[in-house]
Amino acid sequence: DLPEKRLQARNWGQSPVQLKILERFSSSNVKKEISGIVSLDDSKDATKDANVAPKASSHIFQALQYLLKLCSHPLLVASDRSADTLRSILSDLIPGSSDTVSELRNLHHSPKLIALQEILEECGIGVADAANSDMIHVGQHRVLIFAQHKALLELLERDWFRSQMKNVTYLRLDGSVPSDKRFESVKD
Repeated sequence: DLPEKRLQARNWGQSPVQLKILERFSSSNVKKEISGIVSLDDSKDATKDANVAPKASSHIFQALQYLLKLCSHPLLVASDRSADTLRSILSDLIPGSSDTVSELRNLHHSPKLIALQEILEECGIGVADAANSDMIHVGQHRVLIFAQHKALLELLERDWFRSQMKNVTYLRLDGSVPSDKRFESVKD
């Protein structure tokens, strides 16, 4: 038997870093190209060219994926080729930081993860024990964390559970676990 399901709606905005990256995206050629594709009318010429529709759909999908990742955490849109660009656009927000990617690992750059931390704390998960500030109190609550991107789960595991919540027991279940092994994994 499962416990009663509790749903909560939480609203958050974007961090200054997310807003700066979004501003850069909004002024980019990609945004202009997508706006042009979306504003195309359904003229006969557009429907006759079979090569336009799949390319346009793919381009729009890639842009939406980029924006979804950005809304989750700015690190999800950082790559080796974008590190210099990130460093330049974020230099005023993160002064004196030579390692932009390491700085972006800080939780405050993702309001969505701050909200997740608040929810976990409300459940008593990962909260420091008042008697011993080094010990993390682990309650009897269990939480399922769903993510649309595997990269977000990797970020949570690496930058949060392994470093800040070492005493919290967790089980990661993603697409890399064969379907016939999943039930066995969660049975305990």
